[in-house]
Amino acid sequence: MGTKDILNFGKNLRKLMDQRGYSYYSLSKATGIPHSNLHDYVLGKHRIPLENAFKIAEYFDVSIDKMLEEDRVSTERVDKR
Repeated sequence: MGTKDILNFGKNLRKLMDQRGYSYYSLSKATGIPHSNLHDYVLGKHRIPLENAFKIAEYFDVSIDKMLEEDRVSTERVDKR
């Protein structure tokens, strides 16, 4: 993932969390990813490990491609095939 992808992932993660009512704490409990890591991903401070990126995308039932695209995530579920 490049820098732009990391920033897009963070923006889309924040958007999904807001739209679906998740705090860092609640998403952390649901995914097993530390809340401090989630916060850093949203801010683009750290590269997100691929394993965590897939875990988050799967949890929200969106494709990893959509998580990396600029302004592409919506509250609708997408077909991950």
